[in-house]
Amino acid sequence: MHIFAIGIQSKPGRGLEGLTLAMEVAELATKVTGLEMVAWRAVAGYPIGACMLTARADDLDELNDAAAKLMTNPDYVKLQKAAADVVAEPAITQLNKVIAAGDGYVPKTFLWVVSATIAPGQFSGALAWSTEMLQHAESVTGMPVMLTLSVAGAFGEVSFAQSADSLGELQAADEKLAGDPGYVSRLDQAGGLFNLDFS
Repeated sequence: MHIFAIGIQSKPGRGLEGLTLAMEVAELATKVTGLEMVAWRAVAGYPIGACMLTARADDLDELNDAAAKLMTNPDYVKLQKAAADVVAEPAITQLNKVIAAGDGYVPKTFLWVVSATIAPGQFSGALAWSTEMLQHAESVTGMPVMLTLSVAGAFGEVSFAQSADSLGELQAADEKLAGDPGYVSRLDQAGGLFNLDFS
């Protein structure tokens, strides 16, 4: 499974218009390509006015075929032109591969993502640690976790994602992890596996 993501940054004061545009693109892309595209508004961890579009596909040919259909669609061309007045800079794309996902993981209303970049020479160790951390986080929170690795875009970036119907559920999961000694000790074990710019 691959996840294709497009990051959009609205101009100052144009955040609502940017989100509306992203939602229109997601709706059109889903209709034209047959792949479900979802628009997300960033609540924290990104600049104000940021939003994200994501689509999931089993293989890269599906994504390539979907892009070809979309690029030649006249309604999509109109949305691209409209974006010039709303978007602050060219959209940033990234392609991630799902390494592991807990049973029952599905995208819901809110998505909580934490990412880190693997340090040079620590690839196998970092992936092993990440997989173990995913399993432990699921056991503590009772909430499925998805682990992805970048395929295109930032090299060696791993991301942990949890999704819920409310921010309260995500907060409760975070508080369980923060109070779990096993989670804290595993964080200590990550020393040297990742670059220091945790995000």
